[in-house]
Amino acid sequence: MAESRLPAIGLFALIQYDVSATMEQMGWTHSFKHETAEGFSIDLAQPELKLAVEVDGPSHFLKDVSSGENVVNGSTRFKTWQLRSLGWTVAHISFLGWNHTSESERRQLVAAKLGELGVSVSATSWH
Repeated sequence: MAESRLPAIGLFALIQYDVSATMEQMGWTHSFKHETAEGFSIDLAQPELKLAVEVDGPSHFLKDVSSGENVVNGSTRFKTWQLRSLGWTVAHISFLGWNHTSESERRQLVAAKLGELGVSVSATSWH
């Protein structure tokens, strides 16, 4: 019997939409898939304030062979460095920290990540 599955990229896109929807519900309005003047694609952004949230899926990580830990790869680190050098404040939400968590835990994660951007939202507020 054939098993129906979303391709990995399709499943990851659902996580991006879920993060975006959670942020909107918490009162953080943003652009989805914003492209900067320099050609960088940012998952979730407030361009006028240069605030960016990158939702990092499996392609953003490598497995450290000595520890077995997932570590952020070089291209993701470099993009973050480039955005910051252009004046952007950047926070990251990993699919590893999003999957298998409750809605309450996700809201707490979003509040913490937005806090890294200097944005104060309550994990219990809904808009």
